[in-house]
Amino acid sequence: MKNVAFCDPVCERAREYASLRLDGELSELEEALLSAHVTRCESCRAFAEGIDSATAQLRAAAFEQPSVPVVIARRRRAAYQVLRVSTAAAVLAVALFAGAVETVLKPGTSTSAGPSASMLVPPGSEVQELRAFNRARLRAPVRVSPILLRALRLPGDS
Repeated sequence: MKNVAFCDPVCERAREYASLRLDGELSELEEALLSAHVTRCESCRAFAEGIDSATAQLRAAAFEQPSVPVVIARRRRAAYQVLRVSTAAAVLAVALFAGAVETVLKPGTSTSAGPSASMLVPPGSEVQELRAFNRARLRAPVRVSPILLRALRLPGDS
């Protein structure tokens, strides 16, 4: 049996049918199509005969016992275990992160049981005074000059 490169889709299908026929997986229609094709196509006929002969020889051969036992390493299970542990760690990290974000974004809650940043600064220091000034400035109402308000009015506003 020659290794022949082919690109004809009909020949490709016929060779696939020849392979399926060896295992009894060919329908009656496919068997008829294969028979019709191999009567016309010499290369497909040679291919079908070659795989028929090779399969018959393999099936007729006696089974041999290996002289050394075959041992297959169980690496797949170890890799699966690592994947399982890393997935659990990732889920835990995401849950902790989500909880931390929710705590930080929720108004009126303390983010930690430890000392706050204002406790770390001694009372009466410049940092405390600056913080108090900024809080007062942020709470003060915004005053806009009447000149700026007139400039911002649209035509037609009274």
